[in-house]
Amino acid sequence: MKRSSSLFIALVFALALGAPTAMAGTDMHEPVKQMANILMTLNHGPDRTQKSTLRKIADNPDYSANLRAIAMAMIRLDHRASADDKARLRQIMQDNSASIAERELARIVIELNHKASSSDRMALRTLIDSPSQAWASN
Repeated sequence: MKRSSSLFIALVFALALGAPTAMAGTDMHEPVKQMANILMTLNHGPDRTQKSTLRKIADNPDYSANLRAIAMAMIRLDHRASADDKARLRQIMQDNSASIAERELARIVIELNHKASSSDRMALRTLIDSPSQAWASN
């Protein structure tokens, strides 16, 4: 729980500083916003419409490999992420080149148990409401 709070504080701090986008020319905020919105309302797993949205993200070569991997893990959610997906998501969390948004989404999917916790929903709300600044990496 303490780590979640620390990551949330780091996310808010980075957004406040106005960090640059990670990939110029591609709106990386839109897929983050879509995935965050899905996680905000998720109950046990994504519905057909949500899976379709996630599939479009996963199949889009303009998005980062990390974003596509998170989308695939979300497609396969069944109450929680699989062990294989958690292993890949942990790699994203430890990747220094991953954006704050990617690491935060990966963390939330790893910790997901049927639905996002209240503190995770706060972090997701920040990702939804923020512009592309969430694309900074530490």
